[in-house]
Amino acid sequence: MGVIKSYRIAKKKIPGLQLALIGLLLSYDDPEAIKVFKEVKREVKKDKDIFLFLNPEQLGSIKVDRFVNAFQTASNLILQKSIKEGFGLVVAEAIWKQKTVIGGNVGRIKLQIKDGENGFLVSSLEEAARRIIELIENPELKMRLELKTRKTVKEKFLMPRLLRDYLRLFKKLV
Repeated sequence: MGVIKSYRIAKKKIPGLQLALIGLLLSYDDPEAIKVFKEVKREVKKDKDIFLFLNPEQLGSIKVDRFVNAFQTASNLILQKSIKEGFGLVVAEAIWKQKTVIGGNVGRIKLQIKDGENGFLVSSLEEAARRIIELIENPELKMRLELKTRKTVKEKFLMPRLLRDYLRLFKKLV
């Protein structure tokens, strides 16, 4: 709901703004997720520029990973406005694709985004909306951030770098 509220604030300044909410539910045994989905579905019915994707069966023969990849690749910005989060694979995937990410200033998202350097960390709906507006109105800033995104993943999160760290540790221990 926070992403929707941030989007609506930003939309006042950028009338053509659209929002795709991709929360494909792969397991239907999470009652909290179903409850949140129903609440979000009621809320987005009011806005023709919000697109909600939940049911993987709606994708037909398209696999979930390809669908998410296509949306991330085509998106102007990625928001991962979690209120709590582990590693946040969505963030790593998006910055690998050189997309600017506005992320919640929580959990391990903070390990992936250096605020103002390769994306933005936000702590409120209003701050997220301000960053959306700033990035859409300032393509040079967005491009500068995106140039640093892939480097972040490459240096911190890919297997070759992790393997190198393990080998250094083993060498040091031996």
